[in-house]
Amino acid sequence: MKDESYSVVIPMYRSEETIAKVVNEVTQAFLVININNYEIILINDCSPDNVLDKATILAKNDAHITVLDLAKNVGQEMAALAGYSYAKGDFIISVDDDFQHPAYEIGNLITAIHDRDDDVVFASYMEEEGRRPWFRSLGTRLNWKMAEIMAGKPKNIESNSFLIMRRNIRDSIINYRGKDMYTYGVIYATTSHISNYPVKHRKRITGSSGNTLPKLIRLWFSGAISFSLKLLKGLCLLTLIGLLLSIFLIAFGKTIIGLLVVAIITTLNIYVFGEYIGRLYLVSENLPKYVIKNVITYNKSHSK
Repeated sequence: MKDESYSVVIPMYRSEETIAKVVNEVTQAFLVININNYEIILINDCSPDNVLDKATILAKNDAHITVLDLAKNVGQEMAALAGYSYAKGDFIISVDDDFQHPAYEIGNLITAIHDRDDDVVFASYMEEEGRRPWFRSLGTRLNWKMAEIMAGKPKNIESNSFLIMRRNIRDSIINYRGKDMYTYGVIYATTSHISNYPVKHRKRITGSSGNTLPKLIRLWFSGAISFSLKLLKGLCLLTLIGLLLSIFLIAFGKTIIGLLVVAIITTLNIYVFGEYIGRLYLVSENLPKYVIKNVITYNKSHSK
């Protein structure tokens, strides 16, 4: 275990008040288990606060820390992807920047992935300090259910952004060519050797989550579109049923209702088929998912 290397990936957005706490806790976690072969990769996702300045100070004084400064805000999933692509470790650990993830559990995650010979170990929350907004809890569970149906997530697995994975899984993630990044979908499509390790989820100490209900819905829809044809097949079946229903309604004099059914079905088809075709087009254009503007390391920085 001590001969292996570890990369900790932490996307940053509006976390100037917490990032030093997170980095310090990660550092202490490796000190406790007596591992020095690690790196901490901080990704600034064009945050409007002073988190880049805080992260730069950390990197300038610690050779373990690298800061990736992105040229444009791309969202947490894509920012994490930038960190995964840069990571050099045999194992990659993902931690949020808001101090809610108990980074002191990193040693236990490392032990778990070795003892179980798994490819990925997700933290699962046995206890939460405070209560999350109802839409966050609902959105999380809807995404889990979507991942079960569309992406093959095991029913007994809880997925979240506090995890450890082997490098081969990281390779599958960074080689994914889809328009949107849905990390969990790539993981479930790559391996079935997945487990959970229970941890405590801490109360947010400042600010509010950026995972709004619209973002959770977009994440659900993106996963449903990107990792399965079940949505498309379901829409085809719904179209057939709707057309038969509209014919029945028109035949019995309910012309307006029948035409309304046809209009709704047509709109759904245009939207969903448009999403599939649009994603194929954008993939063919090979647009970058992110651009690294600067790389800041111990006592120096350089532009990419």
